[in-house]
Amino acid sequence: MTGAVEVASKLSELRKADLLILVFLLRMNFDNMPRFCEFRY
Repeated sequence: MTGAVEVASKLSELRKADLLILVFLLRMNFDNMPRFCEFRY
């Protein structure tokens, strides 16, 4: 049981890290959006 709990906690930590990375990438994209629009038009 303890092994399963450890695996579950590791998975939840990975999920949190993935969410943080996704949010970071989304913020980077939103920050760069105006430049891309200016470059395009």
